[in-house]
Amino acid sequence: MGSLNKIQLIGKLGQDAEIKTASTGNTFLSFSIATEKHTNKGKEPVWHNSIQFWSPRNKPDALEKLAPYMSKGTQIYVEGTLDYYKDKDNITRVSIKAHTVELLGNKSDNQLANPNVTTGGSVLDHEPIRESEEAPF
Repeated sequence: MGSLNKIQLIGKLGQDAEIKTASTGNTFLSFSIATEKHTNKGKEPVWHNSIQFWSPRNKPDALEKLAPYMSKGTQIYVEGTLDYYKDKDNITRVSIKAHTVELLGNKSDNQLANPNVTTGGSVLDHEPIRESEEAPF
């Protein structure tokens, strides 16, 4: 039997997405999202702090068009793969390489224009982003 590395998340952005440039010169969106975990004490946020969405090869301006819609509190769907790497201190870290990002609504749940994007790029260089202290819900 084969193997599968796939993750699907629906959550709210913990901060505005940032366009970053890797050491290779390729650009990507860096963001975090919070999902909810249900426990016997109620709902608790679960942070997914290191998510990268790389510029699609056939749509070089896609990140610039998508980024303004990705503000803190916006609900999004992310589909991608888990990527494990060693940081500068040789500690194994995990990040999410997003292949699909879909905007589901903004903070007030109004529907947005649909600037959803799919890509198949590869992770070339990335750095983790810091956890936001305030949950967006």
